[in-house]
Amino acid sequence: MKKQVCVSVALGAVLIFAPGCTRSGDGQNDPAPSSPRLTGAAAGEALFDQKCAICHDRGATAKVGPGLKGTTGRHSEAWLTAWIGDPQGTWDAKAPETEAMKAALGKSDTPMTAMKNRELTPEEIANLIAFLKKNDGK
Repeated sequence: MKKQVCVSVALGAVLIFAPGCTRSGDGQNDPAPSSPRLTGAAAGEALFDQKCAICHDRGATAKVGPGLKGTTGRHSEAWLTAWIGDPQGTWDAKAPETEAMKAALGKSDTPMTAMKNRELTPEEIANLIAFLKKNDGK
């Protein structure tokens, strides 16, 4: 038993200090990830499927929220960035682009439906917009 423990400890030390690994997390000699990290539209699509698709269709079909096909043709990128980052704040700000959307949806005098999963990083917001553009054929 003692010999097996020593072998396990020695093997563990070899794995910890093997080339391609690091103890410090400083990025030097970090092992390659098991799968490539998604970026841009691909990351946005994965995020959409995870956080948005429960309420929004990538096509034109309304669910709890509207379908998103054509969104990048109807809204500026600056507005989309603000909306995805803080939909309630954008709704309440009464900017012309938001008011036009409310009128088109027939919701000028109604409160916004609360959106969940709102903790998004700027990178995630940019990736979602990249996905929406791709979804719109841009």
